[in-house]
Amino acid sequence: MLNFLSRFFKPKPDEPKSMLTAQQACAIAEHAVEGSAWVGLMTFSTLKREGDKLIWEVVSATIGAGIIVLIDDATGAVISRKKLHGR
Repeated sequence: MLNFLSRFFKPKPDEPKSMLTAQQACAIAEHAVEGSAWVGLMTFSTLKREGDKLIWEVVSATIGAGIIVLIDDATGAVISRKKLHGR
């Protein structure tokens, strides 16, 4: 029983140290979608590790169709923009 409960109370692994803040990543994503319908909607960001790189995934705050912008944390460069299509 103690083993079962200990799984819920283990300390979480340390968050990776990023060069960019979540706000900076959102600002870069905003610039990447400038001139489109997604401007002003790039608000959800998550820092992920892919191999030895840290990648920001910034997603539009929309229901259905949207866009995902991937940003390299070390350089601030946009890696990709991918449109999501609803239904």
